[in-house]
Amino acid sequence: MKKKCISCGSVLLLIICIVATCLLYFTPKSFLEDVDANEIASISVFNGGTGRRMTLEDAGEISFIVNNIQAVKMKRGKISSNHDGYSFSLTFKDADGNAIDSFIISSTTVIRDDPFFYESENGELCFEFLQELENKYVFEE
Repeated sequence: MKKKCISCGSVLLLIICIVATCLLYFTPKSFLEDVDANEIASISVFNGGTGRRMTLEDAGEISFIVNNIQAVKMKRGKISSNHDGYSFSLTFKDADGNAIDSFIISSTTVIRDDPFFYESENGELCFEFLQELENKYVFEE
């Protein structure tokens, strides 16, 4: 009798774990969800294609990037482990220079935040805007 209770309990626990994992995996994710654009003093951008970096401090540009990223709902995709190369690595910093968040924007519809790639469900990311800023500013080598 005790063996059946232990087995039933183990099976129930396993089912709960599987359901919780599925819910977590398939629930859309919003990046920078709890961040106010005014809390971000700068964004450090590293272009993985060119090896150059820049620091964005313009409040309008920061607000545009943050609002764009917050507006796009992302769904988890494939595992990002063992993938080399990327486009724009972004680190969001507060006034004291502390990192608030960081992740990679790989294209107009993909964010890489290890261990997953995330695909856009409802719009495009500010990838092209970052490319425009690359042409506007002189990158630090």
